[in-house]
Amino acid sequence: MNLEPMTSPSQGTSVGKLDWRLTVDDTETGKRQSITGFGAAWTDATVAVFDSLQAEQQEQVLNDLFADQGITLRLMRHTIGQSDMTPPSVGRYSYDENGGQRDASMSHFDLSDAGRGMVSWLVRMQHVQPDVVHLGSPWSPPSWMKHDNTIDWPNVDAWVDYMVKYLQEFKQKGVNVDAITIQNEPLHDGDSAWTTRIDASYATILTNKLGPAIQAAGLSTKIWAYDHNADSAGWNYVSTVIHQAGQHVSGVAWHCYSTNYWESPERYSMLTDFYNAHPSIPQYSTECWDHLKS
Repeated sequence: MNLEPMTSPSQGTSVGKLDWRLTVDDTETGKRQSITGFGAAWTDATVAVFDSLQAEQQEQVLNDLFADQGITLRLMRHTIGQSDMTPPSVGRYSYDENGGQRDASMSHFDLSDAGRGMVSWLVRMQHVQPDVVHLGSPWSPPSWMKHDNTIDWPNVDAWVDYMVKYLQEFKQKGVNVDAITIQNEPLHDGDSAWTTRIDASYATILTNKLGPAIQAAGLSTKIWAYDHNADSAGWNYVSTVIHQAGQHVSGVAWHCYSTNYWESPERYSMLTDFYNAHPSIPQYSTECWDHLKS
């Protein structure tokens, strides 16, 4: 499949006026990769906007996005707690913020109003389209778990319990999470409210602890590795995790924000190289934003 602009946007040209030419080569279908589904993301901002719609509009949006007569989105990513798409009106939160006080027993675990709002929309989505793959990604665990914007070692087991508890709570409310990543953009070190830095060696430790804990809880949720850019750092990161925790990894999640990524004519070559090296591990594009230039 090839997607290219028929005309380049000029100064002042609106994105809505662009024309595109889509070419699909279906002559060698047996050699092509399978596609789990096309999708988008549920964030706190999504929930806030959808909540603001009238009831009839809400139903129309759900049908337009997920019904068979709509565009039929089938792979949806949701945020686990706060993200950089959380409105200021919601504020900083996690599922066990507990005023910043340590809660290793998870006795104060609570999805919060924001989390319950997210779940309610996921349930409504499933009523319209049951055949949706659910992916969950955390931007940050509870603030008390972290030191210097990474998970503090004494809190690793609490982090595992927190992730399992989230999966259990979602399932109890009707949402079976098919897959998770342990951290959105683990090499991004920004605002601690919505970033957490986890290097490859630490990711292997967390994955090796979380995988068995998910199984012990009787859950079927898979772990997808990485969830960051398809570049040389990403290749090294994923290679380390697969080598040291591959028995608990069922896929790899890539983003597309590498430096000069979109300017490169070989911008998908790393995914091809990865497939050639690991043909049995599925790859997913879990976040991408095309920065159009005027």
